[in-house]
Amino acid sequence: MLKTHHCLALLLTLGLATQPAVASQSYTVQPGDSLSSIAANKLGAASRWREVWALNPEIRQPEQLSVGMRLRIPENGETVSANTSPLPAPAMSRTTADDKTSAAQLMAEEMIASGRVARVQARFQLLDNDAQSIQAYAVRNEQDGVHIYAKNLQGQPLDSGLFDVFQPSLEPATNQAIELSHIGQARVATERNGMAGFRMVASQTRPQENTVLLPHHPSTGRLKPSHPGHGANAQITKALYEQPEGIVLLLNQGTAQGLQDGHLLRLHQRNPVTNSSGDTQEFPGKAAGWAMVVNTSTNASWALVLSAQRVPAVGDRLH
Repeated sequence: MLKTHHCLALLLTLGLATQPAVASQSYTVQPGDSLSSIAANKLGAASRWREVWALNPEIRQPEQLSVGMRLRIPENGETVSANTSPLPAPAMSRTTADDKTSAAQLMAEEMIASGRVARVQARFQLLDNDAQSIQAYAVRNEQDGVHIYAKNLQGQPLDSGLFDVFQPSLEPATNQAIELSHIGQARVATERNGMAGFRMVASQTRPQENTVLLPHHPSTGRLKPSHPGHGANAQITKALYEQPEGIVLLLNQGTAQGLQDGHLLRLHQRNPVTNSSGDTQEFPGKAAGWAMVVNTSTNASWALVLSAQRVPAVGDRLH
């Protein structure tokens, strides 16, 4: 048995010794990056993401990228055999990635498969101003935990029992929708005559008296990436940079303008041009990456950045 182990070790050593050395360059992971987006930007094709993975065996799963991580990237002319990947490649569609559109679709599918999209959908919601929701009347600490009290609930469906608890943004970037951030969950504890008490069962922070409750609907993140069938022209009104899933953008268009969850939009940087008379006109800017719509309301949407050659900023356009 010991002799067999020595033979196996020798064969492995010889096999590794005969592997051709691949020239590589270094790259630092940026917010919103994925292996596909890095391959598209550095190697010219998102389909070469397995080559990047093969040169970085410390990455056990493709979605385990973190901002600031240093990666080895093959020189553009080099090719790394994809079968050197430490684990089998995740299931993906066979969309060809020869063009920019296909690359965006591949990056979107990877984001969905990794669970990032579902996490963003769960954390960030948009509520139309006239939409039905439960508004907190008071928040109290009691013996069995924190309780939220609400009134005027006639006609509100409370039979689901479990509710998601959201905190409205203190600085809303749109007058047509309320921006909500998920802070926990609560269950109906008491109910009578259009009034109810909810006990917090999970919480990242203590709810405030402007808290909003919505019936719990688990997000699967199973979107179908596609391109709008019309000329989209959305503008970024807010950008959230320090998010675990990447850069999240608030857009000033929603379902009323034809946007749907899963729509792929190309990022374009702002390009204001001023003439000699001092008049300023916004001209089309350079393409700077891709984003996918992940949550929509009537006149606003949340989008997750798939790739970016520059940091998206308020005022940039998405087409």
